[in-house]
Amino acid sequence: MLGGEGSVDHRGAAAHAEDRGESGQSPLLDGPQLQLAANRSLFYRDLPAGPFYDYNRTAAKASEAVIQNWWRQGIMGGAEAYH
Repeated sequence: MLGGEGSVDHRGAAAHAEDRGESGQSPLLDGPQLQLAANRSLFYRDLPAGPFYDYNRTAAKASEAVIQNWWRQGIMGGAEAYH
């Protein structure tokens, strides 16, 4: 789990297992999993268009071909196949 900006938690697997608690879900993964379940097509478009390739930075020039290719690959594969 990430702490402050730029800091990384190095506590180890046992501590992260405690963070997951009863559900067994990682708090870090809850957001993307919920977004994927809510609108799969939009998820595969927004992720590469923003933080994944740093296209969300001010001077970044997004490549529409890269974004569309990411979307194509995500939609072609089933969500179950990735888990």
